[in-house]
Amino acid sequence: MQRYNVRNQNKGFTLTEMIVTVIVAGVIAAITAPSLVGWFNRNQINEAQRQVESALKEAQRQAIRRGKSCSVKINTTNNTISISDSSYDNGCLLSQRNVGESTLVGGDTVSLKANSNPVTISFTHKGNTSSQEVIVIESSLSSAKKCVAIAEGIGRIKTGTYTGNLNTTLTRDSCSSAN
Repeated sequence: MQRYNVRNQNKGFTLTEMIVTVIVAGVIAAITAPSLVGWFNRNQINEAQRQVESALKEAQRQAIRRGKSCSVKINTTNNTISISDSSYDNGCLLSQRNVGESTLVGGDTVSLKANSNPVTISFTHKGNTSSQEVIVIESSLSSAKKCVAIAEGIGRIKTGTYTGNLNTTLTRDSCSSAN
């Protein structure tokens, strides 16, 4: 029987293998980083849209539940949603909401746009409203523009993507449904 004296040559990685691995990882990171930043910013805008929608729906539910009118004020200057009359706690919202508090990747923040500032939306004891409003949520760092539209009359609240021009009057028709 013949014995071979084989040395174990596998002692680790060579410098060339390490450099190639680092270069490949760097290329993959450079390709995926912009799409991850865009995804994160779109996610922040979607969250701000959910905050606006949930505040309006909460006020509408409270008006129906309590059998009294509820008014909500949306201030687009400081991105807050509060009860319409701060001296009278009408129980329409549990607390004031600050929309888009987080800073987006790149340093920008989420902003709200509306046809007037502040926007006051009142719901009757039946959940109806006499105002038709559109609130657009956007950021200069993202092409995504989301919207929350309230229909006059029955008070239907619709969310979607805003396809219109932000420099003109905001319309409900430009708020395409998310469904």
